Amino acid sequence: MCFNCRVTQTKHWFNLLKGHYLCKKCGEYKNKYGMFRSNELWSKTTKDRNCSICNVIHTSHWYRYSKPGHYLCAACYQKQQRIKKSHNNTK
Repeated sequence: MCFNCRVTQTKHWFNLLKGHYLCKKCGEYKNKYGMFRSNELWSKTTKDRNCSICNVIHTSHWYRYSKPGHYLCAACYQKQQRIKKSHNNTK
């Protein structure tokens, strides 16, 4: 469990003290700024997000859309990237 934000699952753990660890986000923040992330930073959630194209609410990764406050799911983002690449190749 993260010593700072109490997260139990992360892809990477940072050693803090003997028997204490930081999650990836808290560890990177501590390395960069020399202090722990505040409550406001680690309490942000993504539960209210939905894809601007297909309206899905669960995805492996969220991407920002060109419109502020809008997001794309991983599948729609990949589809947009393929469209951009094929459009650039036809010029």
